[in-house]
Amino acid sequence: MLTTATIAAFGLYLVRTGALFVAAPVLGTGAAFSGYRISLVFAISFLLFGSTGADLSQDLSPIVFGIMALRELMIGLSLAFVLILIELIARMAGDLIGNQMGLGMANQADPITGVQTALVSRIYDTIFLIGFLAVDGHHVLLRALADSFQRAPVGRVNIELSIVDLIVQFFGETFKAGITFAAPVMIFLMLLSVLIGVLARVVPQINVLEMGFTLRVALSMIAMYIFAPIISPALMHIYDLQSEWLSLLLDGMSGEVVTARVIGG
Repeated sequence: MLTTATIAAFGLYLVRTGALFVAAPVLGTGAAFSGYRISLVFAISFLLFGSTGADLSQDLSPIVFGIMALRELMIGLSLAFVLILIELIARMAGDLIGNQMGLGMANQADPITGVQTALVSRIYDTIFLIGFLAVDGHHVLLRALADSFQRAPVGRVNIELSIVDLIVQFFGETFKAGITFAAPVMIFLMLLSVLIGVLARVVPQINVLEMGFTLRVALSMIAMYIFAPIISPALMHIYDLQSEWLSLLLDGMSGEVVTARVIGG
C-alpha cells in the first residue's frame, strides 16, 4: 500500500536519477527531455527504489523535503559532471590541435548541444563517444548511480561539501589530461611552426601566410593519421579515469576524505 512516506522517498530517487539523465553526455543528449527518456528515468528509479529504497522515517515539511530534493539534485549533477569532464578531455585536445592547425574559425553546428563546435574537436569527441559505448562506460555510470543510493541514502538533509572539493580537483586534472592527450600532435605542430619560421628567414620571397596555412593543415592531418594508434591507449586511460573519479566521488558522498590522483602518476 502506497503511503506519503513511500511516494516522497520515490520522488527523491526520481530527482537524483533525473538530474543524472538530464546532464550526462550520451544519456542526456538531445534538445528536449523527450518521452522515452522520462520513461527510462521512471523505470531505473523504480528498479533502484525496489532494491535499495525505504520509506522516509518521519513526516517532512515542504521546506525540509525541498532541501532533501536539492541534495539529491546536487548528487545527480555531480555524477553527470564527472562524465562531462571526461568528455571535455577529448574535446579540449581537439580544440588545441584545431587552433594550431589554423582551423579555429572552422566550426559546425552541433545538433546535440546546439552550439558551434570546432571540426577537429568534433572528430575527437565522436571517437571518444564511440569508444565510451564500446567499453560500456554508460554501464559504469549507472552502477555508480546505484552505489550512490547505498553510500549516500536519500532522506538526509546534509549536503556533503567534500563532493565540491573533489569536483574542483577533477576540473584541474581535466586540463592536464587534455594537454597530455593532444601532446604528440601539438609537439609536431610546434616543430612545424619553427620550420616555417626558419624558411621565412632563409627564403624571404616565400609567402609565409599562404604557404604556412596550407602546410599546417596538410601535415596536421598526416600527423593525426600517424599518431592515431596512440589514441587507443590514451582513450583507455581516460575511461579508467572515469571509473576512478566516480569511485572517489562515491567515497566523498560516504563522508571519507579522498584526494584525486594526479594524471599520469
